[in-house]
Amino acid sequence: MKTLVAVVMASLWIAGGALAQTQACYGWEDGGTALGESGNVNYFVDSTHVSEGISALAIEETGSGTGQIYVAWITNLTAGDEVTASFDVYDGSLLEGDSVYPRTRIWAHYSVADDINGSDGSAGGNDTYSDGYGWNNLSHTWIIPEGKVALVIEARPYGASPFDQGYNWLDNLCVSAPEGAWVYFPGGTVGTQNSSLSAVKALFR
Repeated sequence: MKTLVAVVMASLWIAGGALAQTQACYGWEDGGTALGESGNVNYFVDSTHVSEGISALAIEETGSGTGQIYVAWITNLTAGDEVTASFDVYDGSLLEGDSVYPRTRIWAHYSVADDINGSDGSAGGNDTYSDGYGWNNLSHTWIIPEGKVALVIEARPYGASPFDQGYNWLDNLCVSAPEGAWVYFPGGTVGTQNSSLSAVKALFR
C-alpha cells in the first residue's frame, strides 16, 4: 500500500554488531515535485501513469547534457554509513514502436552539510537503465566515504535526439539510512532518529 511516508525499523548485522536502519518512502501524493535540478530537464506531478496511489512525478530530458532531478537529500552522515535508495519508473514514448527511449537511471552526488546545491563530488550510481517501456524498479546502495556528510539522490532521464520525445514517471521513492540521519523529500523532512510513523505522517498534514 502506498503512503506518503512509511517508516520501518530494521537491524543490519555488520561485523558482529547491529546497525539500525530506518526506511522512509515518498509517493508524490502531496504535490511536492523535486528538491532541485541541474541541466536541461522538465518535471511536474501527473496522474497519467502511477505505480500506486493517484500521483507520480513526470520527468523529461529537454536538451543535450546529463539532466539531474534531485528527489531526496540525506544529511548528517558519517564515513561507513550505508544509504540505499530506490524508485519505480515508467518509460513512455511519444514515438510509436520506440522501446529504447526515454529511459532513466538512479544516481547520486555528495553535498555540503547545509546546502543541497553545494556539490561535493559525484557519488556514482547504478549503471542499469530502465528498459525503455513500462514499469521498472531501480535501486542502488552507497557506502559513505571519509569526509562526506550528505548525499543527494538523483533521477537522470535520458531522451533520444531530437529531444522532447517522451516522459518518464517516478513513483514509490524509498530511502534507507542510518538512525540519526535526516531524509529530505520534496514534501518535507523526515528525521530518522526517534521517529514514529504517526510523527512522520504529521509532517505532511
